[in-house]
Amino acid sequence: MVGSRTATAVGGVAGSLFLTGALYYYTGQLLVFLAAPFVPLLFHRRAGDAGDGAEVRTCPVCGYASAADHAYCPHDGTKLE
Repeated sequence: MVGSRTATAVGGVAGSLFLTGALYYYTGQLLVFLAAPFVPLLFHRRAGDAGDGAEVRTCPVCGYASAADHAYCPHDGTKLE
């Protein structure tokens, strides 16, 4: 049986290919295949951009930063400040 993560990944890839093909069909530009992978970067939110008042904690050893409820660094196990 296919897991939900696999189904989501396959659906995302299929949807992405369909959308890219449709854009190529309507525009006739091969540049669509080069520009389409960068579209998600336009909608990406960084930690702290959400405006929800989440406190960003950082690791004093490696510099890892997280606005999530993590208490320890996932890289080296140091307590986040």
